[in-house]
Amino acid sequence: MEQIPWDNQVRKLLDPLAPSRLDPVFIEVFEGLEPHHMLASFRVLDNQLLVALDGTNSFASNTIHCQNCLTRQLSNGQPLFDHAAITPVIVCPGHAQVIALPPEYIMPQDGHAKHDGERAAGKRWLAKHAAQVAPHGVTLLGDDLYSNQPFGALLLQPHFNCIFTCKPDSHPTL
Repeated sequence: MEQIPWDNQVRKLLDPLAPSRLDPVFIEVFEGLEPHHMLASFRVLDNQLLVALDGTNSFASNTIHCQNCLTRQLSNGQPLFDHAAITPVIVCPGHAQVIALPPEYIMPQDGHAKHDGERAAGKRWLAKHAAQVAPHGVTLLGDDLYSNQPFGALLLQPHFNCIFTCKPDSHPTL
């Protein structure tokens, strides 16, 4: 390769694009692994793929922000602007590698609380990608915020299995 672009040049080209424009790349890689039996070593629990759903932050600043930033107030009164997403990945015990699936960004309209935004992003991810991923035999893994009836009901139609954490404080009946 010659004349590799600088970071700023790449940002200038990519910043106007919605991150979801890259979703087909993630799905094409995922679907391309199955015919070559490259998912076989990731299959566990009655031939299932374990897909871990979790949120992560990719940027945070007290001064730099854009219209897609989440905003929260720090204890010192300063604002914190950040970008967050759920990053579903296929995991397997004993494997150091994971297989990334399309992320879903937590946007300001999702609400101001992390958990509300992450759960809403999880619902959007299911609406966009369940039909493509579920036929491969998937068990979703998630923390306590996914462990509720409305989210569980969304898993019935695409026939997902799930293993979600249930904390005693948020699930006293269990």
